Amino acid sequence: MKNLILISILLLFVSCRTIKHCNFKKVEEQQTDIAQLHSCFKNNFTKVLFKSTIDIYNNHLGGLILIKLMPDSSYRVNFITELGLKIFDFEIKGEQFKVVYCLEKMNKKKLIQVLKDDFTLLLLENKLKDKAILFKNKDNVENIFRFHHKNSYNYYYVEKNSLTLNKIENWGCLFRNVTMCFSDFKNNFPTKISISHQHIKLNIQLNQIAN
Repeated sequence: MKNLILISILLLFVSCRTIKHCNFKKVEEQQTDIAQLHSCFKNNFTKVLFKSTIDIYNNHLGGLILIKLMPDSSYRVNFITELGLKIFDFEIKGEQFKVVYCLEKMNKKKLIQVLKDDFTLLLLENKLKDKAILFKNKDNVENIFRFHHKNSYNYYYVEKNSLTLNKIENWGCLFRNVTMCFSDFKNNFPTKISISHQHIKLNIQLNQIAN
C-alpha cells in the first residue's frame, strides 16, 4: 500500500513536470546575462510614476507608486494613497531589501516577503548565476529563458523581433506562483503592468502616468 501511494505521488510529480510547459520546445542551455533580457527598468531608466491598485484579500488600495533609480544604483519603491497617506517605502539593491517605511496594518512579515519577491522580480534584481535554459514556444515568436532561482524557476518571455520582455513567471516545482505581464508599450516602456498571484489573493495593477 505504501509503495502504491509513493508510485502515485511520483507519477503525479512527473506528469505535472511534463505538462507544465507542454507548448515549449527546449533549444539549448546557454550563459545568459540578466542584461540580455532588456528590462524596462535598466539602461536609461531614471524614474516612473504609476497610478496603481493593490487588491489583497478583501482590501482595495488605490494610489500612486513611484519607482526611482537612486545614485547608488538602488531602487526606491514608494506607494501613497490618493489621499496622500504613505503605505510603504522600500529600498532594493540586488537582493538587498530594506523597509524604509510601512504602514503598520501592512507591516506583516509574510506580506513584506511577498512584496519583496514581487518588486525584486519586477526590477530584474534577482542574482541569476546559473546558465539559462532557452525554450521557444510553438509559434516561434518568443524566446523563453528559464533560470533556477533558490527553490523556484523564473521564466522570462522575450519577443524575438523586438527583444521586448513581455512576461515574467515564477514557478515552484509544480505550480505557477506569480505572473507579471507587460503591455501597451510606448517608447519601449510598458505603460501597463499587472502582477497576479495564483495561491494568495494579491493582485497589483500599474498604469503609467505620462510625464
